[in-house]
Amino acid sequence: MWNLLDSTRQGRSHVKQETPCQDKTYCQSYDDVYVITLADGAGSARLSHYGAECVTKCIADELGWNFESYWAETEGRIAKERLFQEISGSLQQIAERHNCQLKDLASTLLAVAVKDERYIILHLGDGVIGYSKEGLLKVASAPNNGEFANTTIFTTSSDACSQMKVFRGLLNGINGFVLMSDGPEACLYDKNDNELANGLLQILEDASGEDLKEVTEGIEDAMDTVITKHTLDDCSLAFMVKRQEKLEPEGASSYADDEVTEDTITQNTEGTEEPEDTGEKKDSKSRRYLAVIVFVVLLLLLIIAFV
Repeated sequence: MWNLLDSTRQGRSHVKQETPCQDKTYCQSYDDVYVITLADGAGSARLSHYGAECVTKCIADELGWNFESYWAETEGRIAKERLFQEISGSLQQIAERHNCQLKDLASTLLAVAVKDERYIILHLGDGVIGYSKEGLLKVASAPNNGEFANTTIFTTSSDACSQMKVFRGLLNGINGFVLMSDGPEACLYDKNDNELANGLLQILEDASGEDLKEVTEGIEDAMDTVITKHTLDDCSLAFMVKRQEKLEPEGASSYADDEVTEDTITQNTEGTEEPEDTGEKKDSKSRRYLAVIVFVVLLLLLIIAFV
């Protein structure tokens, strides 16, 4: 069993300009398949919020209902072409409904689907996909900003199919995934070292329980008081966390055999440090998330100031 959480906030620039939030997330379970998706609508595309909403649901349904088919596909090119065909077909329907061109619906697209001890990851454009394993947070897929830092690949780009990253693997101890748009990157992602903020580990740890109310409130508070304050862009996060069982039979193992390796994930080979234990206990998870994230933001600002 996996817990699914997401949070989206309208960027300060969009609030000022009275334009819709162009970030969209979608979390859903399909029998024994769990899927989280995220899309960041292109700022230059006037109806990208419709496109982002369309592709998050489209790709979730496609991976959710057809996981085994994609897992069995041995040709990555064929898998990408199938996925892109579904994306393009769904966007075409939205374009006809709103009497617009496909380019008006442009967005990025990130997704993770899990069944049993297997995962499939899809990534198109910027944003970050991370995962947690053995107390460490690592990057599974880094942003694709194209030739220039301020550009990226969208679902409507001419080379979208070839630029799309799709890979699969065995969990082998992975117990959580996180998706983020480029909005939260200022706080939660170090592009130079390709590392995610350790503060996310606390969220993933807390989200493994059965009661998600306080965790959700903590994420919402962090979004409102910290993350959105460090960017003008829309912000979105999606989490998939393996639920901790209350009691496991003696000798049982939750993960794949030790000899299996996750050879399909591109990851940072250098371990990250565990979050520092301050010794203070707080009743509110939201305040704990805020404290950790604020510390990370201040640290990044000091590093930038001395570079």
